[in-house]
Amino acid sequence: NRDQNEMGDSSLQFRSYGLINVLTKEIINPAFAYVDTKNVNGENYYFGFEIITEEPDRGVMHIMNSDLKNIATFSYKDLFSTSFIHFFSNDQDDYFLLIFQNDDGKWGGIRGNGEIVIPFVYDYLQLHSKKNSHNKTEFILQASIGMKRGLLDMKGNMIVSVDNEIFGFTSNNYLIEG
Repeated sequence: NRDQNEMGDSSLQFRSYGLINVLTKEIINPAFAYVDTKNVNGENYYFGFEIITEEPDRGVMHIMNSDLKNIATFSYKDLFSTSFIHFFSNDQDDYFLLIFQNDDGKWGGIRGNGEIVIPFVYDYLQLHSKKNSHNKTEFILQASIGMKRGLLDMKGNMIVSVDNEIFGFTSNNYLIEG
């Protein structure tokens, strides 16, 4: 929304969102530019995203349990260019990770309950898909440290160690140079 202030200047104004727990009456006042939820093993977790208006690609993500108690907080950069849509739209709560770059510029991944599955040590993580032996789509991550690359599954397991140069992909094959 674009509003005019008293000086007649037009600036971008963000709406704020909060949460209320109807059972405990716990209230989190509107402070988030965006709120989403993720169900993990039958429990809902809430994600509140603060956006730093001077730097819209940076912000703070708060993860709260169903009682609205904060269980994890992460600073991030470029969050929305990663696995965001896959993470929140998929019902396989232990499969998809939220992949993002932290404030230190390192990439990693977390589960819906805030557990860090892929440590924030990578210079870049990129989501790719491939077909498995049952012709179902699986997602993998290309992990980069410097000029070296490897592959990780969505549980953080190393498929190809990060000491290769990967040049290209086909459906199930990767061109590498050691």
